[in-house]
Formats: sequence, C-alpha cells, structure tokens
Amino acid sequence: MIEGRRDEPPERPDWPAVAIGVAVCAIAYYLIDHGFAVSSYLETPQEQTVELDDLVAEGNAGRRIGFLMLATLGTAGCVFPARRAFRWTPAIAVLFAFHVGWCYASVVWADDRPLTIRRFGVLTFLVLAAVGIARRLSAREVCWLVMGVGLAHWAIGLFAECALGTFRPWGAEYRFAGTIHPNNQGVQLAGVALAACCLAKSVRRGRLALIAIAAVAALFLWLTKSRTSCAGLALGVLIIWLPSASQAWKAVAFVFAPTAAVALLLLAYLLNWNAADRIASVALMGRGEEAETLTGRVPLWREVLTYIEERPWLGYGYGGFWNVPRMRRISENQGWQIAHSHSAYLETVLNVGVIGAVVLFGAILLTFVTATRAHVRSGDPGFRFISGFTAFAALYSTTDAVFAQPGFASLVQFATVVLAASTGPTSRSAPSVQRALPAYSVEEAGRRVSPEGNRMNRRESAPHI
Repeated sequence: MIEGRRDEPPERPDWPAVAIGVAVCAIAYYLIDHGFAVSSYLETPQEQTVELDDLVAEGNAGRRIGFLMLATLGTAGCVFPARRAFRWTPAIAVLFAFHVGWCYASVVWADDRPLTIRRFGVLTFLVLAAVGIARRLSAREVCWLVMGVGLAHWAIGLFAECALGTFRPWGAEYRFAGTIHPNNQGVQLAGVALAACCLAKSVRRGRLALIAIAAVAALFLWLTKSRTSCAGLALGVLIIWLPSASQAWKAVAFVFAPTAAVALLLLAYLLNWNAADRIASVALMGRGEEAETLTGRVPLWREVLTYIEERPWLGYGYGGFWNVPRMRRISENQGWQIAHSHSAYLETVLNVGVIGAVVLFGAILLTFVTATRAHVRSGDPGFRFISGFTAFAALYSTTDAVFAQPGFASLVQFATVVLAASTGPTSRSAPSVQRALPAYSVEEAGRRVSPEGNRMNRRESAPHI
C-alpha cells in the first residue's frame, strides 16, 4: 500500500512464496541462459558461434523447460489469491498492454514470420510470469526475489570457476563470468547490490549481513569489468539514496564533490601528472582495447541503423530480426560474433519499430515516476528498489541489449512495471492518523491521561441538577 505511513512497521514477507519464486526463477534461468563451462570457452568465439546458430535455428531443450517453469510460476501466481488489491494506474497499464499487443500484432509485417511466431511463446511466458510475480509478491518481496536469484547464480558461478580453474582474479585480463557472460553477470550482481542496499534500511535484524552482501556483490561486479554495469550501479545507488538524503549531503554530492574533482584535475594538469590517461585507465577498468569504438559497438550501431532506416516505424517483427542468415552476415561485416545490437533501445526499435519502442519506454518512465513517489510517501524499500533498478536499466540499455531479451533482467523489469501499474494513483495519500487526532494543550493532555483528570472529566460532564 503506497499510502501507508512511513513509521509503520514493514509487513512480514511471505517467505514460502518468496522461496518458491527464487527456486523456480533460479533453476529456470540457469537452464535458459547459463552453462557450467562458460568461463572456459569465452575466448573461443568459433564454438560460441555454432551454439548461437543452433539456438536461433532450432531452440534448446533446456530453454523450453525453463520457460515452461516460468509459465507455471506465473499461472500459479495468477490462480492463487492475491495478497493485495490491484488498483490500476491507467496510464502505465494501457501503455504496457498496448506494447504487448503491438508485439503480437507485429507478426503481420514480420520479416521472418516463423521466427516471430516462435518468439511469441517466449513473450507469453515472460509476461505471464511477470504478472504472476507482481500479483503474488509485494515490491519489497521482489527485492528478496532478485537478491536470492542473483546470489544463487553467483554461488554456482563461483563454484564453477573454482572447479574449472578459471577463477584467477589476479590476472590482468580476468573477468568474472561464472556460468554466464560477464556483462550479464554484472547485471545480476548489480541487482543484488541494489536490493540489499534497499532492504538494509528496512529490516530490524540482519542489517550487517545485507550490507556485507551488497559489498560482496559490488566487489564481484568490479571483477566482471562490466563498465556500464558499474556506472549503472552508481546511478541506481544515487537514485535510491537521494530522496532520503539531508540537504547537507545533497550539497556535498552535487556541489562540493564536483568542485573538488575539478580542482584536483586542474592541479594534476598544472603539475603535469598525466591525469587524463590514468583516469581513462581506471574508467575503462583495464579494458583499453577498442575504447574509441566502445569495443566495436559504434560500427555495429552504424550498420544496424541502416536496417532501422528501412523499417523505422514498424520494425522487423518481435524477435524476427536476428535470424541465422542476417546474424552471419552482420558478424562477417563486423569481424566478431554478433547475436544482438548491443543496445536495448536499438534492439527494441528493430523488433517493434519506433511506435512500439516509444510506448514501452513511456511505460517504464511512468514506472520510475510512480515508484519514486510511492517511496517518498511510504518509505517502502521495494519501491526504492524499483526506482534504482529502473535507472540502472535505462543507463545499461545504452550499450547492451539484455533488457530487450527474455532474460531474468527483463522479467524483473516487466514485473516492476506491472507492480507500478497496479498500485493505484499516488497523487492523494491517506490522511495521517496524527492529523485526525484532536489537538490538546499540555495541561489538558495531562488531565485526560491521569486518573484525577479522568474523575474531573466525569464530574464536568455530569448533568447539573
């Protein structure tokens, strides 16, 4: 309830529902996206090309099982009684429903209609799971879900690297991958850190444990060397911290810190410390190769934009652009294996055109606004997480297409949209209990509370005969 008072104790989470959600999502997405030996063949692009071709052309048995598990979870969430009443925010609900309907309608103009039709099953399962999660779990419980799934995959990934002998954090070119690509691992670890930070301020017990979890997640996120994930985490933490920060801390963050940074840069320039190269090395996290092209992304985006110019408004159909022939052609042109456009914004436009993309981005923007208002009014850590995670996703989507693919990050994003759409308008809040109480002076309050005061009140209220 977004109208709740900030001083009310948090509602106890439905731990069985959270545990079931964590177990199903962790197993399902391990089957969909993960592999035990990923860290050992990240540097063998030819083998990876064959696997991606097979995945696009024929699908994968593990992925089918995983998506069926998600569909089962979503169905159960929709069938069992909801723990809260849905009070729809029309703007978000209409935009999200329009986007989903537009995805289905794209089969009419799809470039590869059979591939688009196959992707409809994945879209249906993803939306069903998101609605089921949003119906059964509160925003705060979604934090526990994100943290539980991310920790499970991190633990399995750490064990896999230790078992395979690929865990070498002291290496100059090492990137922590676990059982998935380092960039995707970075998204999950950033989600864990954001969720732990939000929950740490709302629990009575285990606060130190949550802070430790956030620190470990941030450390391994740094080991992934995913630059956009690190920047997105910093932005997400800023978003969740800013509403509750004092004016003094806001002044430090937005006035003193930038001024000090500029002063240090000026001093370094005057003393000829070659600070620019050092700062660039830190910002690139040791990955200076092809930095001027964002590791090959800029030439890829130029080529992808030529395809967008051919079908700007409607796109190529949901999931229908990256078929096997086109993926091979673009990969040959760019000189490295490519299975997506490395930008969720471009990927969405390729799928459903400018129309579908604008509608989806509008729903996500309203989700951010609604969650931020709900957090300010109620102090709910779940809505604080939604604000931070949405900001993280907005930044991360500039250089990667994870949020335009049916992975766990997209499931969380869709679930947060449905949560924001079902929390009702935030323009009016329930009247505070304190405002409803009559105002008494100190003397009157003492008289009414004390036994003597009660007797006097009874005498004063007795009828005169």
